[in-house]
Amino acid sequence: MLAMNSEYQCRLGGQTLCAAAIYLADVSFLLAAASRPTVFWLSSRAGSPLPNSCCSSVMQRSETQGLASFDGRVEQILLRRAADAEARCRRIMEGKRQAITERQLQLQSQVTAAEEALRREKEAALELQTEVSLERWELQQSAGG
Repeated sequence: MLAMNSEYQCRLGGQTLCAAAIYLADVSFLLAAASRPTVFWLSSRAGSPLPNSCCSSVMQRSETQGLASFDGRVEQILLRRAADAEARCRRIMEGKRQAITERQLQLQSQVTAAEEALRREKEAALELQTEVSLERWELQQSAGG
């Protein structure tokens, strides 16, 4: 069964037949007719509305040209290819997501270590400042006293 979609235009040779197509993605597909060595060219045509008589026009033309025996094998092949491509994309995206998560954890541990080192340096600087202030106070007390 062909799915109707107003975003596609079906062509046979150079002649426009109808804007009916199988919607899998917004890309061009090549379909071979089962009974004849005829190739359909489906091209994306977003924004062009279809006439109401489009479906009947395709069926009439396909019957007269011996294309009515379309049994859905091409659709199954295209759906399987689309599912395989989607699965590949999902695997790639999952791999990249895992790599990003690992990198994020690595960077977070580096940030945590750097924050801890900064905290220790700050404490050491505060202790040194306290010692310097105490020595100055003692020098002022001994000089003034």
